[in-house]
Amino acid sequence: MFHNPVILNRDGSLRPNFRPMPQDACFSPYGYALGVFNELMRALDSLVGK
Repeated sequence: MFHNPVILNRDGSLRPNFRPMPQDACFSPYGYALGVFNELMRALDSLVGK
């Protein structure tokens, strides 16, 4: 399932929409930050391509 990390507001501005942070014992801040980074890079790449 694809999570959209960027939301387009009605006024045309962009707002980050970070994925939910897990609350379990296996949580890794590094892994979460890397996932957010990857999602933002995909979103920016799609915006630049337009």
